[in-house]
Amino acid sequence: MENFINVFYDLSATKQLLESIDDVITNPLDGDIFYPTQGLQLSIIGPHITKIYDDQDKFYENQNSPTADFELPTSDFKEIVEAWRDYLVK
Repeated sequence: MENFINVFYDLSATKQLLESIDDVITNPLDGDIFYPTQGLQLSIIGPHITKIYDDQDKFYENQNSPTADFELPTSDFKEIVEAWRDYLVK
């Protein structure tokens, strides 16, 4: 999780991530959002659960049974990203 959030070191990228989270919460029927990072991590943001993979290549190589490195409720993930955004503003 720490490696994932550290990729969003500027306010613009963090705001884009928050927009994606809001999108999936607001429009759950549109499906999950796959959010790869430049650090090669991958988050799959669903309306209820967010899964974070430390290595997106492992996910794509093994899509039949990928196990997330970290999983948390999307509402909690949103709170963490909002707190990170607030930290960056200071």
